[in-house]
Amino acid sequence: MFGKVIRRRKRQDEEITYWLSFSDLMSSLLIVFVLLFIYVVLDYNQALATKEAKIKELSSVRSKIITKLVKELGNDIAINKNTGAIKLKSEVLFDKDKSELKPEGQKFLSEFVPKYLKVLLGDPEIKGSISTVIIEGHTDDDGTYIYNLELSQSRALSVVKYISQDPINIKHQKDIEKYFSAIGRSKSDLIEKDGKVLQADSRRVEFKFRLKDEETLKSILNEIDEGK
Repeated sequence: MFGKVIRRRKRQDEEITYWLSFSDLMSSLLIVFVLLFIYVVLDYNQALATKEAKIKELSSVRSKIITKLVKELGNDIAINKNTGAIKLKSEVLFDKDKSELKPEGQKFLSEFVPKYLKVLLGDPEIKGSISTVIIEGHTDDDGTYIYNLELSQSRALSVVKYISQDPINIKHQKDIEKYFSAIGRSKSDLIEKDGKVLQADSRRVEFKFRLKDEETLKSILNEIDEGK
């Protein structure tokens, strides 16, 4: 009888010990989970803060470039206050359906481009942030896509070619070869108003610049949008 009591008490002690051990294990796992959760939250917040700082930095560089362009070029040339893109009507540079720069176009570029280069390539800090300078040719919606593609590409190429050969820009020769590219957009980016194509405005040559971390910026913005 006494032996049975001892065995029963031993089993009870073993059960108590088992449940205490299991409880300790669950408590430990809960602590680990909480610590991991805190680490993940802190790591995410730190990554988000880093990304936001990068956005501010890139936005600051672009804002600085745009401010300098406005100051250097004055009010005669329209500058997109958000992107820094500059649109030049084709009539300023070319005759209708032609891709050879007319004399007035050459004169205009000889006056405009040195000021543009002074801002983008004359400041070491800005120059270090520039990835590429793109000259885009655009047409209206008259004619076929291929015809307009060839025309827009030829016009963009004529502008880059003249810029690179203009004696005024000789000090930036190597930089022009490094940074400048020519792209024809055909009629793929027409300018419209009230559903109607503005043909004169659609025929244009655009000067655009990209920053080195611009793709990173786009990726960051996409990540932030997806996380909302």
